[in-house]
Amino acid sequence: MNQIVLTGNITKELEIKKVADVDVLKFSIAVKRDKEKVDFIPIVVFGKQAELTAKYCTKGSKVLVKWALHINAYTDQNNVKKYSTEIVANNYEGIEFLSTKKVEIDENCFVD
Repeated sequence: MNQIVLTGNITKELEIKKVADVDVLKFSIAVKRDKEKVDFIPIVVFGKQAELTAKYCTKGSKVLVKWALHINAYTDQNNVKKYSTEIVANNYEGIEFLSTKKVEIDENCFVD
């Protein structure tokens, strides 16, 4: 089973990008490894969950991410094989907001 659970703080302001008519949100969270070390973990969120994350979270917001580890392989322009690793949280249980922006919440923000 490929499931990752992380809790950390968003490291930068969030910006949604459209890719083939799908909202995509890429960001990193800072996760404490121990008292002195912090890991910066890349996260990708799609669709409605990307929209809600960008609407209700900001730099510094604490989130809990549950989903899958993806390791992507590609060949760069010098014909060297490279790898990238990211956590993909693309369903509605994939990310929980532990602290958010101060905004008025309406009924339209809830996802079925």
